Amino acid sequence: MSRNKPLISTIIALFFLYGLLAAGAAWEQSRSRRDSLRSAQLSIERQAAAIGNAVDRALLSVDLMLMDAVTAMAGSDPSAAEAAIRRHVPYAVPGTQTGIYDGEGRLIAGGRAMMLRPAGIAETAYYHRHRYDGVRSATVHLLSPRGILAGLGQSRSVVDDRGGFLGVIVAMIDGDFLAGLVSEHLESTTRVCVFLTGAESAVQMPGPDCGIGLPELEGTRGAMADETALGGGIGQFGTVTDVTSDRIVSLHGLRSFPLTLHLSKDLEAVLAVWRDRATVWAIAVAVSGLLLVVFAGWIAVLERARMRLAARFHEEELARRQAQESDKLKSQFISKMSHEFRTPLNAILGFAQVIKDQLIGPLQNRKYVEYANDIYISGEHMLSLVNDFLELSKIEAGRMQLKPQYLSVRSEVSAVLRMVGPKADAKGVSIYSESIVGEAHAVADQRALRQMLLNLVGNAIKFTEPGGRVDIELDQSDADYDRLCVRDTGCGVPDGQLDRIVRPFEQVNGSSDPASEGTGLGLPIVKSLAELHGGSFALTSEVGIGTTATVSLPRQTVTPDAPEGPAAARA
Repeated sequence: MSRNKPLISTIIALFFLYGLLAAGAAWEQSRSRRDSLRSAQLSIERQAAAIGNAVDRALLSVDLMLMDAVTAMAGSDPSAAEAAIRRHVPYAVPGTQTGIYDGEGRLIAGGRAMMLRPAGIAETAYYHRHRYDGVRSATVHLLSPRGILAGLGQSRSVVDDRGGFLGVIVAMIDGDFLAGLVSEHLESTTRVCVFLTGAESAVQMPGPDCGIGLPELEGTRGAMADETALGGGIGQFGTVTDVTSDRIVSLHGLRSFPLTLHLSKDLEAVLAVWRDRATVWAIAVAVSGLLLVVFAGWIAVLERARMRLAARFHEEELARRQAQESDKLKSQFISKMSHEFRTPLNAILGFAQVIKDQLIGPLQNRKYVEYANDIYISGEHMLSLVNDFLELSKIEAGRMQLKPQYLSVRSEVSAVLRMVGPKADAKGVSIYSESIVGEAHAVADQRALRQMLLNLVGNAIKFTEPGGRVDIELDQSDADYDRLCVRDTGCGVPDGQLDRIVRPFEQVNGSSDPASEGTGLGLPIVKSLAELHGGSFALTSEVGIGTTATVSLPRQTVTPDAPEGPAAARA
């Protein structure tokens, strides 16, 4: 668990950073939503101000025309009032219709081709305000509603110098002109209504509902257009903007007239871009979270695999060390026991030789001589086995030190043949080494080379039938290696057994001499000594034909004039 702490800390840190990222993304989207709403509010307020200023200027220009006409008519001359109106036509709102009514509410003159209707206004609410309520300032009211557009009327009363009521002058701004004036300052996503405070709308764009729905405006629906009139004055409020559950609504009162603008935007349209960005962010955060989970799982899987590999490696390393320690103990035991065995064996051999050779005196019974000879032969065999054990243990323990020399191969072969010749003659096996010329040399440790030759030739004699032959050859055709080959005409070894017999204590049945059983260490010693020289050992065999053992020794730079010195370097 302690080894996993850095990994666990890293994963926790990654999830913590992901949490910060998700929180930051949520905060950013919240801020972006507020900014989008604020931007929409500012936009709708700017539109309200622009539309309000435009409508206010239009109404002021019409009211200025009415004031000049009222002044001209104060002398009871309707024609002077009509002339004053005509002077303002080039500068007044296009399409504005005017009418001059007498004290009884009858039409006595009209501007713009005198198209104003009705011919009498005695029954209208705004006439009553001028005639009977004494309203002398300008009034604003609705006239002639047509679908969603209605004319916006303005009127002023006319009085003489003594305050007598002479009549009313009325002007009407066409609803189409008002709609065009509004549309110049209106964004396509915004709805707008222009209405009298407390009355119906004069302009509704783009449709009849125009987004009205605030509680403050519920009382503005349903009033009769021709029945509503309010005295002039300043608007009741400036700009008020609010966000409802589905719309952004702005109320804007005109500065000089009792008109209110109602603008609104659909909340879904305002937040459409923000929702797209929020969706992208949400997908990005979700995908990054999923990737983080996958990454953490992948890291966990890798860590578990690493721990299993580490545990397996630890177990293998422990087993290897135990095996090395066991091999070391085994080699030490074999080496010690071999030395311990050699001392009494040498004594046994010495005494057996004294008895069998009758060095002290003759033996009366010949059986004693035969027994002494058997003891000597068995002791020699046991000593050879002990020597093999000692040899292999020294190699495995790494205590064998080679002293490469410049050797005559023929001389070394001759020395080996002198040792194994009697055994070969006794069995009837011929040994040939004529292919090795006297000038042939090799670089090797002398004792190791003799040991390899002795083991190989002895093996070949052991597994060759009487009348067979053993050939010893030297191949120096390779520029890098000298190859010593020992070939026999023995029983041969099956293919599946070749790898087994070069392992320690492994043997293959087939010797023609049952009395010559060994420990199975001869060929492993040859292989180990060849590899210790930096070379190799190989076996080829065919059942019923024979076996060829090849020792390859690398060529080394040892000069003939220093036969006892170690090799300086390998070629």
